[in-house]
Amino acid sequence: MTDLSHTPVPATDETTELPHRPGVTGGSYSLVAWPPPKLDGWVRRRQDELGVSSFGVPHINLRAPFQTNLPKAELIERFRDVLDGASSFEVRVKGFKRYKGVIFLECEASARMLYLHLMALSVGLNPQPL
Repeated sequence: MTDLSHTPVPATDETTELPHRPGVTGGSYSLVAWPPPKLDGWVRRRQDELGVSSFGVPHINLRAPFQTNLPKAELIERFRDVLDGASSFEVRVKGFKRYKGVIFLECEASARMLYLHLMALSVGLNPQPL
């Protein structure tokens, strides 16, 4: 189950009121969800067993690192708007793959998950050139 009611929002420096999250660098943003304790514990045990720990603490990427021309405060507000009312839902993990220092979970796509993903992708569609 992924709790989207507490979806972390992008933060890149100490000037924001929101907590700084690791993994956001160079003007790039990510939208992630923190897994519930049971899944977090499972991922951490697999990381220990496999000797992998890249990209910080276990998290679920809802939107991969991206850049945008939106000011930070507006980006946060737009994410809050499109995800307003999203509640917890079940996610079935079908398996996992290890690639270098990372574990990738293979999740079963549900209509609700795909809808929320599309909503997240709709935010900040005017990216900066890379």
